[in-house]
Amino acid sequence: MKRINCVLVSFWAFCLLFAIFSLAGCQEIDSALNLVEEYATLTENSTPTNIEQAQLVRVVDGDTAIFTTEDPAEEFRVRFVGVDAPEMGFQGSEYEAGASEATSFVEEKLDGSDIWLEYCVPETDRFGRVRAFVWIEDPTTSNPSDSMINAQLVKYGHAEAVAFSPHPYEDLFEELQEGARASNLGIWGQ
Repeated sequence: MKRINCVLVSFWAFCLLFAIFSLAGCQEIDSALNLVEEYATLTENSTPTNIEQAQLVRVVDGDTAIFTTEDPAEEFRVRFVGVDAPEMGFQGSEYEAGASEATSFVEEKLDGSDIWLEYCVPETDRFGRVRAFVWIEDPTTSNPSDSMINAQLVKYGHAEAVAFSPHPYEDLFEELQEGARASNLGIWGQ
């Protein structure tokens, strides 16, 4: 079933990209095809790819943090893919219940930990933030529900599972969310 979903998602992603580039008069259909192919490869593989170690600079809120890597050594903002944590009330948004708990959870998990970023396709969102899954153990050898911060946020009810775009952990996140909701954890118990 997962393979069929991947093929369907890849097909519809291709159709959408083809239509966008056709309407825009863009001659770079090859780049669109490469993007679809890269996404399909990421969703088919059970072992994460496109991974880089990083260092935490600071946590912004429950689903965003600032990291740096050795190459290049510059800071960048990362939006945790597949989750939506309560808002802290920055930039005119309203503070939401559970925001402090989600932020503290991320700070506690990431502070002093080895960190790996598993980048997504496309790599940035519309706000220019890098889209990634954030791991505290090597993602090639560990279980996502135990060592991926995105999954743990959902598992313990600190964030809602969302799919702004398809990703390989959607089914896992939905399953973890059902468990958190049934146990009235975090945002589900308020």
